[in-house]
Amino acid sequence: MLVNVGQQARERLGRIVGQPRRRNVGVNAQPVISNRVSGVWSLWRVSLQTASGRDQRCVAIFLAEDGRSFLPTARAIWDRLIDLPTSLHLEENAVVGHAATAAYEASRRAAETQGAAVFDELCSAHRQSIARERKKGIQAFASRRRAIERQGLPQVRAHRLRQLDEEARAWTAELSTRELVLPDLAAILLVHVARAKSLQ
Repeated sequence: MLVNVGQQARERLGRIVGQPRRRNVGVNAQPVISNRVSGVWSLWRVSLQTASGRDQRCVAIFLAEDGRSFLPTARAIWDRLIDLPTSLHLEENAVVGHAATAAYEASRRAAETQGAAVFDELCSAHRQSIARERKKGIQAFASRRRAIERQGLPQVRAHRLRQLDEEARAWTAELSTRELVLPDLAAILLVHVARAKSLQ
């Protein structure tokens, strides 16, 4: 579902993320997947801001130590974190400093790639919604115009048609404003997943 990403969408998301700041990546001793799985798991919010509100989805990323991204593993870790009996906390062997910044930057790049596909889906749904609303609006204004033209004195009809035209122009301008979208990509959580034997 998160493949075949367009370069333009990746660039849009990449521009708004901004420069990473130094942060710690916590090592949680609970979410052990296996003695072969280690790397950085992260959760990102992909959102589409419009004049009428915001649509958003979350994307889970897992980067193994060799830099490869594994979506099934990301989902498995997410499920394991949800089932934790206690909250996450920062361990003594947390990844900090330059290593934390590098982990964040690598995760961000993967999130830009996978998040671009999600952003495209959100944009497509938004465009379809606007298109349906535009079609209904055009039909409604046409119906009202026909009704006005069939009754009343000429002066009254002309006045009502002018009012209708003004209303239609305002509606068109408002709909055009709502077509504009702003992408956003934000990190919610980064967790370093250590192998089971390294936590003993």
